[in-house]
Amino acid sequence: MSRLKAFFLTTLCGPLFAGAFPPFGQWWLAWFWMLPLLAVVWNEERRHGISLAWFGFRHGWLAGFSAFTATLWWVGHVTVPGMFALCIYLALFPALWGMLAAVARPLTPGRGLLSALALGGIWAGGEWLRSWLLTGFPWNSAAVPIVEMPGLRALAAYTGVTGLSMVPIFFMTGLGAAWTLRRHRSARGKAVLLAITLSTPAVLTLILWEKSPPPAGSLRVLLVQPNLSMEMKMHLDLIGKPDEERFEIMRQREDDRYADLLNLTGDAYQAAREKPDLIVWPESAIPGRFHDEGHDKPLNSILALGPVTLITGADAIRADPTGTRWLPGNCIAMMRGKKENFLIHEKVHLVPFGEYIPWSDKLPEFFVEPLRELIPTDFSPGDSKDPLVMEGMPCEVIPLVCFEDTIADLARKFVRDAPQLMVNVTNDNWFGESNESAIHALNARWRCIELARPMVRSSNTGVTCVIDTEGRIIHEIPRWKAGGLQATLAYPKGGLTFYARNGELVAMLAGCAGLAILFLQLLKPERP
Repeated sequence: MSRLKAFFLTTLCGPLFAGAFPPFGQWWLAWFWMLPLLAVVWNEERRHGISLAWFGFRHGWLAGFSAFTATLWWVGHVTVPGMFALCIYLALFPALWGMLAAVARPLTPGRGLLSALALGGIWAGGEWLRSWLLTGFPWNSAAVPIVEMPGLRALAAYTGVTGLSMVPIFFMTGLGAAWTLRRHRSARGKAVLLAITLSTPAVLTLILWEKSPPPAGSLRVLLVQPNLSMEMKMHLDLIGKPDEERFEIMRQREDDRYADLLNLTGDAYQAAREKPDLIVWPESAIPGRFHDEGHDKPLNSILALGPVTLITGADAIRADPTGTRWLPGNCIAMMRGKKENFLIHEKVHLVPFGEYIPWSDKLPEFFVEPLRELIPTDFSPGDSKDPLVMEGMPCEVIPLVCFEDTIADLARKFVRDAPQLMVNVTNDNWFGESNESAIHALNARWRCIELARPMVRSSNTGVTCVIDTEGRIIHEIPRWKAGGLQATLAYPKGGLTFYARNGELVAMLAGCAGLAILFLQLLKPERP
């Protein structure tokens, strides 16, 4: 195969992978996007040993870089160099997989089946590794698009979406092995390999056909989407103006947007046929800090509408353990009756270069100074993994701020054997009118399946929605439109899924088993 053809085929993995995600939504491509890479690394017969491994690494990296840039290009709305740096790093995981895939080239049908099993497990182990390494970035696992497949997606209650990724990878490597062995003399062996590969998704779907857990009760919710532009929210157009003029304009804007939020909420509440039990505002919905005295009157005006709980994203501060300085946090505030009756939860998993600048005291000033225009102060992470429990609320609240609803191993730590509801407050307007908010919601839907808990999401510009325990969006506000979403959702009485109890155990075991199978294959080389 020529270098140009190999380059073209490997790069093709990116558009195919992106086609499975919004805005295209062709989820079936999640079962085929890697075949061009396998066609390259499994048809390279001139190389052996280290040369073959390096060949697989290079092409695995290129396939990964193509796939991640095609699905994460929207990070460039905030930082183009950061987007490329992120994709260069993430592509290292497919690169290592490509290296192992190259040396595990199937030479017989039996070896083809073992290679498919091993590489599926290794991929799942790699997904687990990148979910926590260097603070972790678990977005866009290979299994994420197949949330649209009833039945098979239910396996995530045992494996998590990370462990479930081994299934489409096994399918693709099995197909790739069958194609590579198309001229092999054993017709029966090829038929068995192909039959097992093709039947696996269908068999799992039938076995795992999902059933919703019995509900313990229902909750009427009102989710508010202000649709506030980033310029208005962060005052980006005022950078460079004299401080006095800038602060005056900022104060007036914040008063105006606060009034708009209150009016939008009040109108939606009054228009509701059945008055909501819970109102949710998005991340950092209120200006300033939660403990500012100016919030008492507006927040109490919403709480006075009726017997209702209000949850909002808000910045807040707390004293550090020594009491010598104040630590700012990106928080969720939950209130009922009066503003004074509140619970605060601080975001646990902060976004590097979004909510804090890593190693800011060691990096050169010329690098840090421009970032301080967008991140004037580093947020401090919280450490609580306890759900919010408030008198008058029939279920506990699992608080997830911003991207925390995409971090499965964090969300599961809030789960208790009790009626619970996940609440996510976010602001995805950093990325403009891109497909980021839809991809964010797609990743978040898996938490509902993994943990058997419904979720409500309130976002500044979308996706504001209600998700049931099967990962289906059952109510939604159109993106980039202001409005209130009134809905009734059922919540289960409790119980813990295998994933909630054990986390990424399946992905870790699959990765170890895959490496063991591959190691045994390499110890006993087999010729065609």
